[in-house]
Amino acid sequence: MTEHTDAPTHRPRRRPLLAAGLLTLALAGVGACQPAPGGPGDPTTEPTTDASTTPEPEPTDPDPTEPAGELPDVSDAVIPACGETFALPERTSELVVDSGPSEALPAHGGGWATTVTSTAEDPVQGFVAMQQVVVVDGDGRVVVAPDPEDPVFMGAEGPFWMGVAPGETLTTVVQMDVACETGDWLPAGDYEVFATITFVAGSGEMEQAQGGPWPLTVGEGDAGALPASPPDGAVPVDLACGASWAPPQPGTGYGLQPWDGLGGEHEAGAVLEGDVGVDLTAPMHGLLFPLVVVLRDGEVVNHQLGGDTATTVSATAGTHAVLDVAADLLDCGTPAGDPAPLPPGSYQAVLLLATMLDGEPHAVAVTEPVDLELT
Repeated sequence: MTEHTDAPTHRPRRRPLLAAGLLTLALAGVGACQPAPGGPGDPTTEPTTDASTTPEPEPTDPDPTEPAGELPDVSDAVIPACGETFALPERTSELVVDSGPSEALPAHGGGWATTVTSTAEDPVQGFVAMQQVVVVDGDGRVVVAPDPEDPVFMGAEGPFWMGVAPGETLTTVVQMDVACETGDWLPAGDYEVFATITFVAGSGEMEQAQGGPWPLTVGEGDAGALPASPPDGAVPVDLACGASWAPPQPGTGYGLQPWDGLGGEHEAGAVLEGDVGVDLTAPMHGLLFPLVVVLRDGEVVNHQLGGDTATTVSATAGTHAVLDVAADLLDCGTPAGDPAPLPPGSYQAVLLLATMLDGEPHAVAVTEPVDLELT
């Protein structure tokens, strides 16, 4: 068994997907699907033999708009090798995954709903790996394990952000993965499963929420999807081309920080990319979309065709998320199937944090309009 302190030091920047419609995305089963390959950087590893010698991290006050950051020392993160015997470290993680699957999982993977309880003194928050379990066979040998070198590790079809405040319990989903030896789904049968939900800091350091072992049956049953549960107070918002902009008044209490990269002067056709900070004052599990809405004379003038900047967020109140933004500014006066960039001119722009409810976009938080000049 290898104890890891380093992992990929970046997550891939998400670019808009013009072929996919944002307004048709469904949230049922968020966090229980298998992503397709993507591409994080190569990890480096540094074995740890004595957790007691790990120095306590210095207190920091990070820039809330920066994705890089430190994680509190809450666990000894473990990444076992395929085929070796496995047990969780003697040191109990301060993030405890409380329950395993309550029923059999289908042959194609899936996952199960569980809770994560924190006994840490500080919030544990950051991007988490999509490979979240270790499975052992009847001989105690590892047959499923996280692999930081696998492109799926950090989520190839969108990032997964998790935050647990001190003393809080988070409801989330733990996801199955394919067999480490074959790259295919596990054969039907009985196994044991451990939860190892891996948080990855900007520096590459890893911490884990851990739990198990629990009995696991593969080959029947349904995927353990957890329905989306956005915060109370999200309100419908009209993003259609030509819609009159009535600033939504969400009652979530979420704090969306102004984004310096939004206003000012930009070249026409440019993609606006960056990171935005969100203070979560209520728990949620679901997708969040940071969207740029461009206005002229009080009307929406840019297409919202969709994007893979959607982040799956599982969080308690009292946490702070940093989410990707990537926006093509596309002219509503051009066809939705073949949109062109907005022409040069003077506009206003709003940063909107949205989710989907009943197939419709809902505002979770919104900033004040800023002046936008396209040259």
